[in-house]
Amino acid sequence: MNILEASEVLNIIDLLYYFLPAIVALGIATSYEDIKEGKIRNKYIITALIFSILMYSCVIITNYFLAEVHFSHFLDVIVNAGLSLLLGFVLWLAKVWTEGDAKLYFAFAAVIPLSAYSYGYFKYIPSFAILVNTILPLFIYYIIKILFGTPLKDKINAIKKTLKIKSFLPTILILFSISWIRVLLNMVVNLGESVLSILAQYGAILALVLYIRKRFKNNFTSLLIIVCVLRLVLDKSVYNLSYILSFLLMMVILILLSVLVNDVGRLIMHKKVKSDELKKNMVLVRSPDNSKESQEILKKVLKLGNSSNLKIDQTHIKKINDYLNRKNLKNATFEVREVIPFAPYLFGGAILTLYVKGSVLNVLSNLSLYVKEHYVHMITLSIWLAVLVAIIFFAYKRIIATGNEINE
Repeated sequence: MNILEASEVLNIIDLLYYFLPAIVALGIATSYEDIKEGKIRNKYIITALIFSILMYSCVIITNYFLAEVHFSHFLDVIVNAGLSLLLGFVLWLAKVWTEGDAKLYFAFAAVIPLSAYSYGYFKYIPSFAILVNTILPLFIYYIIKILFGTPLKDKINAIKKTLKIKSFLPTILILFSISWIRVLLNMVVNLGESVLSILAQYGAILALVLYIRKRFKNNFTSLLIIVCVLRLVLDKSVYNLSYILSFLLMMVILILLSVLVNDVGRLIMHKKVKSDELKKNMVLVRSPDNSKESQEILKKVLKLGNSSNLKIDQTHIKKINDYLNRKNLKNATFEVREVIPFAPYLFGGAILTLYVKGSVLNVLSNLSLYVKEHYVHMITLSIWLAVLVAIIFFAYKRIIATGNEINE
């Protein structure tokens, strides 16, 4: 077999299928433990990264002897993984998700080859498609649940509350600021104008702005006003009618989303529990609806400080019970936020990325053409996934059972 024939043989099977076992194993293990224990262990992340490094090393060595090595491709792999780690870190700082979720997103970005992102390839960080494919179905589900699962009266009250100038002004300032930052960023680095690209840019900038708001809480509004004034002076495009109309449209959409997610969504995502019903991994929320005793506990016993929520463990529960016993109190009522194990959704987003070869947004724009061109890929991937999920799931369950028997 000559070099050309060998190269053609290597290309028969997409690189994706060499990484597929690691993707499925990582998803099953982390999803199982996140649902059961509310944590994502570092050993799974490290194992996935080692597997990715070994696989890419094999590809480089194989291509060196049998074909040409395209080092620019491997540079893209490193940049994608590095930026996914940075994005995950920023979203963690902004309290969008947990540290474990950030690391898992990084691990999926590392083990999913770039060949999986042929639809809506986002320059520099194509793995952003995993986030879109994870969040979009979840977002649609909760929006429907909020729209049809809450009373009309609550929705009207939430809108009235949001339209108060005190609540309304920060939304305008943030939108006006981040839209300018995106323009300036694209003047330095051309990140493209695709739907996926724009979502990624706004998402990353918004996460950074939320982190800045957390760090500079007292001066945050002043910082936004300075940025907005600078834009009014330096950016003449804001005085165009087309910009004003588009800005107003974005503002209306953002306000409606804010009402649904922050105010009305709280009715679905939050619930009240008594202190004797508290369990490990529950998230206590600072709320004016908390009882007087629970507010005292959050402030003095748990020392919540400026944070708006706290994920509790057995130590926190013991402190709460000790305080109630000292004060001769039977119970205290806390507002608790629903904890969503995010690992299964990230796994689902990763699998959806493999199916649609990138962002679901790009595929939905021309679904019939995509299915017609890629139905063989979808069938093949389904067969491989079914086999791998069955094998890895039963193997993982057996390992867990063996570990429990040894411990006993």
